[in-house]
Amino acid sequence: MALCFNRIGDTKSPSFDDLAIAIDKAVKTFFWRFGLAKLSNKIIHYDIEKKTVIVRCQREYLQDLRSAILLLSEINKEPVNMYILKVSGTINL
Repeated sequence: MALCFNRIGDTKSPSFDDLAIAIDKAVKTFFWRFGLAKLSNKIIHYDIEKKTVIVRCQREYLQDLRSAILLLSEINKEPVNMYILKVSGTINL
């Protein structure tokens, strides 16, 4: 499954690595290390200009990843507000 989400705000866009770390940290915070292992999420597309991210995860754990992303409030001490654009088995770039 793939989850496409967007970041709202005028703050500086985080780097790919900072975003990946923030998502992993959110999953660990809410679902512990076991949650991070079972989700096996991976960023497959990140457009800094459009502020769009596509993350792949296992279908069974989509709601867990969705919750963790929506609960992200900051990346590198910069406030962020995320919302889900689309969830699909396949997302064409």
